[in-house]
Amino acid sequence: MTDRIISVQTADLPAHVDHVVTFESGLRVKAVKRGRGLTAKAYAAAPRIYGALDMLVPHLMEEEPHTDKAIPMNPETPEDIQAAKEWKAWKSATLREAKVRLRPVLAALADREDVAANELTFSVKAGCSCPCSPGFIYRGGGLGRLDYFFEEA
Repeated sequence: MTDRIISVQTADLPAHVDHVVTFESGLRVKAVKRGRGLTAKAYAAAPRIYGALDMLVPHLMEEEPHTDKAIPMNPETPEDIQAAKEWKAWKSATLREAKVRLRPVLAALADREDVAANELTFSVKAGCSCPCSPGFIYRGGGLGRLDYFFEEA
């Protein structure tokens, strides 16, 4: 997936937003400054990318299996074991495809030729210690001390 940047907005933005990048595909990425109340460790942490799954692989997100019930962490019944296997297979395929689509977008944002797959990890705890803020963590260079929010333009 090749997606060219068509605009970069740096003026007339809220104080917490550093810049907004719009791509040909209709993807808009907001680069958000980190809060001042963070610890030094949190402030210096690798950039987080939120909303990438919903924006880059919406067709796969709609196919998430077993959204109607909670799957136990340690399933014991045959039904729960099967549900856990199906969900893990869906998660793996979804994250794999999202990384393929995310890498060229991050390369464009970081003004790099490419972003290696091992520079991206997904965590349900990307934003805090509970699973309320799932996202990708980018350990490559070029994105600064900002977090990135993907949305529709």
